[in-house]
Amino acid sequence: TYKENHIKETALKRLQGELILSKLSEIEKIDLTEKDMEAEINKIIEKFGNQDVIKRLKELYVPGNRYYEELRQRMIYRKIIEKFFK
Repeated sequence: TYKENHIKETALKRLQGELILSKLSEIEKIDLTEKDMEAEINKIIEKFGNQDVIKRLKELYVPGNRYYEELRQRMIYRKIIEKFFK
């Protein structure tokens, strides 16, 4: 069906893009420091005024946690894109 084909095509394109960005980060030796991560997490947290939300975000964004690692990957991809498209 159209829906299945469209979803499959979109997923394949996304996967190809992620594989390319991942390989480029290896080749270019692009990495982030803990300071980079802390700054980005603080930017995210600053957007919220609710202390319960802030507490929960601080619990989620710790090294090894899925949310932390996904944020790290997005930041690395952003660095790659910035490097090649300045």
